[in-house]
Amino acid sequence: MQDLSTIISQLGFPIFVAVWMLYKTSKDSEEMRSSINDLKNAITLLTSEVAHHDENGDDKNANS
Repeated sequence: MQDLSTIISQLGFPIFVAVWMLYKTSKDSEEMRSSINDLKNAITLLTSEVAHHDENGDDKNANS
């Protein structure tokens, strides 16, 4: 029983830190996934806007 108590007291902190790091990494990954999704949506919207302007011949930079 003494050996088990010693193992738990020695390994408790490292196990806590490992679990905390897994939680933190998971939360960070979730936030990154959300940001990447937002960027994907913005790129899709901008791409469709550019395509729409190209189809209509809306070129504000043309000097002719």
